[in-house]
Amino acid sequence: MKRIILAILVLFTSNLYANESSFFGIDINRNLNMYDSNSEKQYDTGATVKAGSISNDRRHYISYSRPQDKNNIKYENVLYNYDLLLEKQKEIIPYIGVHAGLGILHFNNQKQETFDFGLKVGFIYEIFEDSNIDFGFKISNTNDVYIGNIKLKQTQNFYIGYGISFEDLLY
Repeated sequence: MKRIILAILVLFTSNLYANESSFFGIDINRNLNMYDSNSEKQYDTGATVKAGSISNDRRHYISYSRPQDKNNIKYENVLYNYDLLLEKQKEIIPYIGVHAGLGILHFNNQKQETFDFGLKVGFIYEIFEDSNIDFGFKISNTNDVYIGNIKLKQTQNFYIGYGISFEDLLY
C-alpha cells in the first residue's frame, strides 16, 4: 500500500516545477549484492520501474525493484531519486544523482526493512525528443540489514533502460 501511495504522489506532483515533463521508464539491472556472511557476493538480474518528472537540468522520480538471486534472496526497494542533468552534448546528457528510500531484504519467509541510500552516475541518450535510453551505475548502502546469518551491506548495479516523457500529462 505504501508503494501505491508513493506512486500516486509522484504522478500528481511530477509537474511541480515549470518546464518539466512527466516521464515513465523501465531499467534492466545487473546487480552485485555484497553480504557479510563469509564475504559472499551474489549477482542477480532484475527490472526497475520508475515514474516522475524531467526538465533540462534535473530529473526526480520514484523507482521500484525486486530482483532475486540464485539463493532465493530478494532485495526489494522503493527509492526517491534526484539526478542533476549536466550540459547536453549532441544527443547525450550526462548526470550525477542521489537516491534514498526503503529497502526490504527477503529470505526464507522472513523480511527485514532498512534505509537504502546512495549515489549514481550515468548518461541519457536521446533517441527522439520524448524518448531516451538511460545507461548508468548505482551504488547503495543498506545500513547492514540482517536476516539470520545473512547481512546485506551494499548493492551495486549497472543498468540500461528506456524512458518516455509526456508533456502536460496531468493537465
